[in-house]
Amino acid sequence: RSLISHLRYTIRLLLKSPGFSITTVLIMGLAIGANTAIFSLVDAVLLESLPYPSPEKLCAITDTSPAYPKMSVDYPDYLDWQANQHSFEDLAVFRRDNFNLTGNGDPAWVHGAFVTSSYFRVLGVQPAMGRVFSENDDHLGGAGVVLLSDRFWRSRFAADPRVIGQNLVLNDVSYEIIGIIPPQIMTPEGMDVYLP
Repeated sequence: RSLISHLRYTIRLLLKSPGFSITTVLIMGLAIGANTAIFSLVDAVLLESLPYPSPEKLCAITDTSPAYPKMSVDYPDYLDWQANQHSFEDLAVFRRDNFNLTGNGDPAWVHGAFVTSSYFRVLGVQPAMGRVFSENDDHLGGAGVVLLSDRFWRSRFAADPRVIGQNLVLNDVSYEIIGIIPPQIMTPEGMDVYLP
């Protein structure tokens, strides 16, 4: 009975000053919305683990100089690091690039990455279809092969499984499509194609 009387009294006070009541409800709504947005961000960035088999074993290594605190790694440096390191199971390197796609429909500008053959092995990711790069693909003069991201495969080729073995022309060079990379690859973000 005491609770009901307190509730009635509170409702009467709120109805007496509707401006104050509406302002209070709006402030509470904004605070709850902001709190939910911040928690969603913290959950996605800090609490949710990466979609790889052993995310706790992954780390990023960059080269530094006094002028540039974070810069790209030269391929010869990567080879030296790989040959002389004893701390990691394996190393991989990638470099973003953009390509002009011609043929296979309308010309398009696609985002891509050059990756070493060890890249997908380091991430612990198997292709959704086909194969990933081999050590032979990694060398200068190796076979002209390309991997497609799942998103690009679905949007450009309508998820056609017969795309494996077809050719893709990037910057006027023909590459054979050898595999489809599953959608969980997050680094580098937003890639359409991967080249050795």
